[in-house]
Amino acid sequence: IYGFVWLTDERIGYIKDDGGDENMHFYAINIDGTNELDLTPFENVQARIIDDLEDDPNHIIIGLNKRNPQIHDPYRANVNNGTMEMIAENPGNISGWMTDHDGKLRVAVTSDGVNTSVLYRDSESENFKAILTTDFKVSVSPLFFTFDNKNLYVASNRGRDKSAIFEFNIDNAEEGKLIFEHDKVDVGGLMYSKKRKILTGVNYTVAKGETVFFDDWREGIQQKLESQLPGYEVGITSFSKDETKAIIITYSDRSGGTYYHYDVEKNKLTDLGKISPWLNEDHMAEM
Repeated sequence: IYGFVWLTDERIGYIKDDGGDENMHFYAINIDGTNELDLTPFENVQARIIDDLEDDPNHIIIGLNKRNPQIHDPYRANVNNGTMEMIAENPGNISGWMTDHDGKLRVAVTSDGVNTSVLYRDSESENFKAILTTDFKVSVSPLFFTFDNKNLYVASNRGRDKSAIFEFNIDNAEEGKLIFEHDKVDVGGLMYSKKRKILTGVNYTVAKGETVFFDDWREGIQQKLESQLPGYEVGITSFSKDETKAIIITYSDRSGGTYYHYDVEKNKLTDLGKISPWLNEDHMAEM
C-alpha cells in the first residue's frame, strides 16, 4: 500500500500495487472492511492521487495513464460506485494540478526543464491557457486560491531577490497585495483556516523552522501546545472541520517525533505514538 486518504469518517481510500508491476490501483473501503471497491480495475494502468477533495465526501481526483502509458490524465471518480470522468487532458508536460475551494480543477503547471508556465481556466468546461511563463531564474509558485476563487496566493521571487507571499491577480498575471516577506530567506508556506476562510500564518526556515501568525486564535493554540510540550518543535498537521480537534506532531534534534490528538476546547493532549519508538532520545546527542 503506497498511501491512503480518509474519504469520510466511515470510508478510506488507498493506493495498492497488487501485482508488483507498479500498476497501482485505487481502492475505497469501509473502515469495518466491508464494501471494498476497486475504482481503477484496468489492466496495465497506474493510478495516483491528485486531490482527495476533502470537502467532497463522494469524489476524489485521481491520475490515470489509461489514454497514454506515459501520461497521467486527471479523472474525477465517485468513491461509492466507481463512475468517473476525465476532467482535463494532460499534454505530457504537466508537473502539477490545482483545484479551487469548490474542488474544480482550474490551475496546472507545466515545465520543459528550463521554462515553467502557469495554466488557468475559469471552469472545467474550458481549455487551459498559459497566463504566465518564467525561466529557471524566476519562480512563481501557486499555493492555493483566494477564498472567493477569483485569484491565487503565490510564492514569487519575480523582480526580487527572495520569494515572498503575494496575492496574484489572474486577469493580468501580476503579483498584487504583498502578504509576507522576509529579508533573509525565501518564504513559501502559507497557512489558512478552511472553516473561517482566513489566512492564519506563514512558515519559513532560518536556522530552524519559524512561524509568524496572522490569527490570534491560532497563535493562542500554538502557545498552549508549546507550554505543554517544552523542548520540542510543535506543529499541527491537520484540524477537524469544526476546528475543535487537531493532530499534533512534535520533534527535536534528539527525537524522531511523536503524534498527539489535541482537544482544542479542553486543551488536552493524548499520545498517539512515536514515529521511531525504538530510538531512545536520552541516548541521542544534542545538535
